[in-house]
Amino acid sequence: MLVKPKLLLVDDEENILKQMRWALESDYDVFTTSVEGEAMNIFEKEKPPVVTLDLSLNPHNSADLGGMRLLEQILFQDPATRAIVITGNGDDKNALRAIRLGAFDYYAKPVRIEELKIMIQRAMHIHQLQQRVNQNDQISGNAFHGMVGTSKPMKDIFRF
Repeated sequence: MLVKPKLLLVDDEENILKQMRWALESDYDVFTTSVEGEAMNIFEKEKPPVVTLDLSLNPHNSADLGGMRLLEQILFQDPATRAIVITGNGDDKNALRAIRLGAFDYYAKPVRIEELKIMIQRAMHIHQLQQRVNQNDQISGNAFHGMVGTSKPMKDIFRF
């Protein structure tokens, strides 16, 4: 039996989560939540290689960017994670901030499932390629191109 890759979807709109789960569960082991703390718990337990994050997770206050906080926490914990930031507000400033923080891609609502599927497939593929590069570098002993140091900050520098 083929193991499906894990995917975490985080959005404050339950109907969007249900639609995305329905569209993606044939290809992925899908985890969903609309709660910031629960998203972090799922991430720590399941270690999905790809995560989609709605920037605003507070339906009563769209200025509360819980998804941005999650992005920082997730990438701090596992810089190899590919995070796709999804938002309902077309705020370029927040898009640029998310990319600067390390988001893999940025997508504006309304969600068009076929487009999102392609983004997720690409993110999964890039993650798998990066894992293979890392394994090959460890085998060859050339992971840091002659640099000395294997601390987390040094690994972060060389993750690209």
